[in-house]
Amino acid sequence: MKKSFFIISTVVIALSIMAFGYLKEDTSEINSTGTVSNPITVFDDDFITLFSGEQEFELLYHVDHRFRATITREDLHQAKTIIDILPKEGTQSKVSYQNVEVSVLDLAGEKTEMSENEILNAAQLELLQAIDYSVDLRITASCKRKNAVTGKLARDTVAYHMTVVPKRTAMYNKGKWGLVQYLKENSREEAAMIQKDKVQPGKVGFTVSKEGTIEGVRLISTCGYPTVDESLLELVNNMPNDWEPATNAQGEKVAQELVFFFGSGGC
Repeated sequence: MKKSFFIISTVVIALSIMAFGYLKEDTSEINSTGTVSNPITVFDDDFITLFSGEQEFELLYHVDHRFRATITREDLHQAKTIIDILPKEGTQSKVSYQNVEVSVLDLAGEKTEMSENEILNAAQLELLQAIDYSVDLRITASCKRKNAVTGKLARDTVAYHMTVVPKRTAMYNKGKWGLVQYLKENSREEAAMIQKDKVQPGKVGFTVSKEGTIEGVRLISTCGYPTVDESLLELVNNMPNDWEPATNAQGEKVAQELVFFFGSGGC
């Protein structure tokens, strides 16, 4: 009995050693082909690409409104409360608004009107009625947030930056990809001098006129390289006039300011 147990144990140990040796040999073979044993998920992004687990840095190129949150001027003019203005996700479960601050941010500076609650008062309504396209807003307020589970109220705040936009945004005739390609191809020399750990989020503002031409090019924020800033300003100034102008709710052509973001992520 003991002899049989010893023979069986010896066979099991021998098979285990062989299996381990096979797995080790197999792993070494896989690694020798260049395949990463711990795979890295590759994301499709504007400014980061991954090759064999190594990160290669490129500039971020993006053209859009100044702020992600937007509202049309027509909707803004019909608003009676800040709830009519803010994105739905910004007001869900929020109640009891106080110290509401509505600010208009434009090239002339900042103008602010206050109210006691979410209802826009006469001064705030007058301020908003005078807003034109491409003007930026900031809305802040104290409030209470209702817990969906317990129903209890807790102190909270609302703070949103928004851009006023036309009904139909100005469009580059060759599409967003064509615009990004134009910007990339004509700034390769400048991009080559940029170091990932030193570049900052840069912004260049420009206006697409009613005629589809580029006007009012200006530097909003530097990427940290003054020579690159100057080159990109010139690049936007010389951008082809291949634009369809923005239109309002009546289908009339209107001027619209857009922003060219470049540099690192988080612009």
